[in-house]
Amino acid sequence: MVAAHPDDPDFGVAGTVARLSRDGHVVHYLMLTSGDAGSEDPTIPPDELVRVREAEQEAAARILGLSGVTFLRYADGELQPTLELRKAIVRVMRTIQADVILCQDPRSLVDEDNTYLNHPDHRAAGQAALDAAFPAAGNPSAFRDLLAEGLKAHKVKEVWLYFTAGQHVNHWVDITETIDQKIEALAAHASQIGEWAASGELRREMLKWAEDTATRHTLDFKYAEGFQRIVLASEQERTPEAAAIEAQAEE
Repeated sequence: MVAAHPDDPDFGVAGTVARLSRDGHVVHYLMLTSGDAGSEDPTIPPDELVRVREAEQEAAARILGLSGVTFLRYADGELQPTLELRKAIVRVMRTIQADVILCQDPRSLVDEDNTYLNHPDHRAAGQAALDAAFPAAGNPSAFRDLLAEGLKAHKVKEVWLYFTAGQHVNHWVDITETIDQKIEALAAHASQIGEWAASGELRREMLKWAEDTATRHTLDFKYAEGFQRIVLASEQERTPEAAAIEAQAEE
């Protein structure tokens, strides 16, 4: 899971990753920034924000049962889909041998309610993740110096885009049994949504959001997260792990 800031993935995919983790899959978060601009109080030093927000994200990861979190610590608010960033993401993809990549849809500019402009860091993170997933991670001629680090090319099998426009969504995951973990993980980000969580509004909004997703698509489960799923490998090339993820997500 590649994301721009701490808490981004927990809003978008925490129910899904909790389910995959619970079912025995290795799930890893890659955070491109550590949220050092994530406060409206300019008196808080950036290094203090980094400390707080990384600790919150690690706490959320423990709640979700993740295998780990990596922080690249690019500057919050200044993220660009550069070759340098692409290479840094490829390094992690090859290191953990990622079969399925989850990331934000870089095409998303405005939400469907016309009440939210997508953060430019989100778009940059999504674009960089896509460019790293294909073709760079699987091309041994891309970033050849990574071979000297012992990082052989590794072909990503699937990409799942989240926060994507409704007409692109083609895959849903039943998070009915893990939505409480999602809400608890979000509440761990106290510096960002502490009051929202304490008031109960966070829980009400997350339940409504997930139930609306399931209802809108006439799914036969109560709570869902939706994705645009892109399959990059043929059935012959796909690993048993990738096939198992698909089967469990569709149960």
